[in-house]
Amino acid sequence: MGYRSNVAFAAKESVLNTCLSSLSVTDRVLVEDLLGHADDKEEDFFINEGANPDKNWLLYTWTDCKWYDEHFAINWIQNFVEENCEESCSFVRIGESDEDIETFGIGNDPFELGYSRRITYNC
Repeated sequence: MGYRSNVAFAAKESVLNTCLSSLSVTDRVLVEDLLGHADDKEEDFFINEGANPDKNWLLYTWTDCKWYDEHFAINWIQNFVEENCEESCSFVRIGESDEDIETFGIGNDPFELGYSRRITYNC
């Protein structure tokens, strides 16, 4: 089973691509594979603000995933977020425990990335 999380990661396309291009081919494949296996992918949530690639943002979300820092691609995304969260990305991870929530750069992205926990029921 393992510990599960819900994760959302938004980034400026130009900054993400520049950072990805600096990786070795093997490492880049690992990160692109993780991004390619997102539940919701960039083509579903692409915001294009004209011809300026610096204003294009990508959004990736994963639901009920094993988000372990030991995995190279996950560790790379975590480091990318920590280094670029001021203007170029946003990140939310909600773990199984109520207090296990990580956020970086919230409010910087056009998707207005955020989080909430709710109680739901059927009548």
